Amino acid sequence: MAQDGQPHQATLFYLELANEKALELCRHTDNAPFTSFTTTNNHGLEVGYHVSSRPRGGRIIATLGREGDLKLTGQHISGLHITFEALLCVRAQEVTSVRVWPAL
Repeated sequence: MAQDGQPHQATLFYLELANEKALELCRHTDNAPFTSFTTTNNHGLEVGYHVSSRPRGGRIIATLGREGDLKLTGQHISGLHITFEALLCVRAQEVTSVRVWPAL
């Protein structure tokens, strides 16, 4: 768990752990740096760009699985079980009224 129990400033959302089986995720040593208290004061796993130590292009934020950024164990869990991705959606009256350019 984070030293003060506060979330990392880059946390986008949490996986709130709702039962004892899910709380095992917090106890996995690789997940400890990404465990903090949610706004409802429950244990949660942080999901944000700070979770992955691997450089990634594109829209993948973090992964969950046996070989993911957040470790999930169990016999029915795949190496890459869940991928959290960012999707940019622009809605405008006229398509020509908005342009989106990469920051780099």
